[in-house]
Amino acid sequence: MATTLHLLIPGLLGPWPPDRIDPAFPRPTAPALEWLLARARVSVAPLSPDAALFRL
Repeated sequence: MATTLHLLIPGLLGPWPPDRIDPAFPRPTAPALEWLLARARVSVAPLSPDAALFRL
């Protein structure tokens, strides 16, 4: 899934430019995937993949 997201939205999963990395916070490995998974955890009703993409 992460590969597909990266192909659809280049740069969303990285690489991160050195000037944008804050050393105080750990660098996320797959921020877009983590965001999608977090949204899926808070969802009240189970969604189909199409419905989840539509909500974005």
